[in-house]
Amino acid sequence: MSVGKVWSKVLFPHFPQGKSSVFLGKTLFLLLHLIFEIMNIEKFREVCLALPYATEDMPFDDTVVVFRIKGKIFGAIILDRTELVVLKCDAEYAIELREQFSEIEGAYHWNKKYWNQISLNGSVPDDLIISLCRHAFDEVNKKLPKKDRIVFNDNLFS
Repeated sequence: MSVGKVWSKVLFPHFPQGKSSVFLGKTLFLLLHLIFEIMNIEKFREVCLALPYATEDMPFDDTVVVFRIKGKIFGAIILDRTELVVLKCDAEYAIELREQFSEIEGAYHWNKKYWNQISLNGSVPDDLIISLCRHAFDEVNKKLPKKDRIVFNDNLFS
C-alpha cells in the first residue's frame, strides 16, 4: 500500500476507498497545500468541490455560487463580498462557533439557525474552515433519503 493511500485512510477514514483513492490523494495534497496558505474563496471552492459528489452552480443570480451534494446546498460563496462564505451547520454547534469566533455569525438572507457566514480574514483557522466544510457536507448528507445518502467506509485499515 502506498504512503498516499495510508495517509488518505488516516486523514479521511470516512471517505470511500478503492477507486476513490485517487480522489483521496488529490484531496490530501489540496488540504496540505491549504494549511500553509490563508484561506480565500478559490481555496474554499477547491475544498468544497473536493468532497464526494459535490457540484457547484449559480441558482439565484450571478453573485452567489452554491455547492451541493445530491441537489442539496451545503455551502456558498457570495461574490459581492468575497471575504465571506456560507456553510450549513448543526444548530447547537452554530451557536458555539458564533460565541467562540466573532468572524462567524448567522448568515445574512439564510436561516440563521442552521447557516453560518464565515469571514475569511485569516482569524478563523483554515483547518477549522476545512472541518466546517466537511461538517456542512455531513449535515446535508445525513438528511438525504437513505437511498440517496453517500455511504462512507468506517474501517480505517480494512
